[in-house]
Amino acid sequence: MAEAYNSPGSPYWAMKAFIPLALPPDHPFWSANTPELPIPPSLLPSPHPIPNAHMIIVHSSRPSPSAHTYALASGQYAGFVMRHAAEKYSKFAYSATFGFCVPTGAYGLQQTSPDSTLALSDDAESGNENGNGNHWRVRRVPLDAKIIREEGEGAKGVALYARWDAWKDVDVQTWLLPVIGEVDGSKEGDWHIHIHRITTGRELWTSDGGFSIRAQSSVGTHRKMSGWDEDNDEGFEVRTPGESAAEDASKDIATSALIRSSVGTSGIISLPWCPSDATCPPPSAEANHTAPNSSIMFSHSAIPAIRHHLVPREEAYWLVSGVFALSGKSKEDGWRAAWEAGPKLTVPEWLVGVLPK
Repeated sequence: MAEAYNSPGSPYWAMKAFIPLALPPDHPFWSANTPELPIPPSLLPSPHPIPNAHMIIVHSSRPSPSAHTYALASGQYAGFVMRHAAEKYSKFAYSATFGFCVPTGAYGLQQTSPDSTLALSDDAESGNENGNGNHWRVRRVPLDAKIIREEGEGAKGVALYARWDAWKDVDVQTWLLPVIGEVDGSKEGDWHIHIHRITTGRELWTSDGGFSIRAQSSVGTHRKMSGWDEDNDEGFEVRTPGESAAEDASKDIATSALIRSSVGTSGIISLPWCPSDATCPPPSAEANHTAPNSSIMFSHSAIPAIRHHLVPREEAYWLVSGVFALSGKSKEDGWRAAWEAGPKLTVPEWLVGVLPK
């Protein structure tokens, strides 16, 4: 995590946190009333746009420990050369529970570890039907970033927009929006939506990632997760919604991926939404293990992702994903009902009206 701007003065800068210890015992600082923690969701406005930062803060309406706080982001970037600038500033979302990943190498999806971002590759190995490209690009400099608000009295709808030039012949526009209100068994803050409009003059493979999450069993030797552990209510589940994991286990193509472990639940689902005159490519869901220590939070993590294969054409592609997350793990968190609300998500009409045709 060290950067070129670190210096012998950096530890002194960090020590500012201890300045209050110099205050006398009778200073008001020591007797000020502080809110009870955790702060009740009713006292946390959500979603909360921060225009100057090009962020939207989302607080789950769930009680602790399932409450999840995260920031949707578009518009932040480092204007100088630094390590992992794209990962530290330009992801789509940053979670207080799950942290984020940084690359551990320059080869393949596992080393790139693209959580909460859209990764693109144009150099998949010949004959590799899964499109596991050698090199992957992610957004570093968001262009034309802005916040879009729903109009009308009492309207709460809000979204972020930005675009990026992945290559000279590849343009990507992205809208990020929190799902307002409850959808069936889900609570406000459980879901947000990625909308990507891509025009490409070259063949591409894509990976749209959700939140990275600890991917080790909570029992025994804390082994790396693979399938689903019914007894401990955790593991990987990659399937088509509406069918059981067992029914879908042998299928090559699925439309949703979910990972549940001791720290929470993270999932992503492909949403079959396109403008009326557009055609959408078929999705494929995956739960991808990352390289060890790619996460700043966990020694081993995994990312639920939706993959697509795009071929050059004049018509734009639309890729839409619903991203799901809950903090913590308890028998009362009702995660299954909230997760199964995913197929009912849709792009709200107020935003459809401002999307390009």
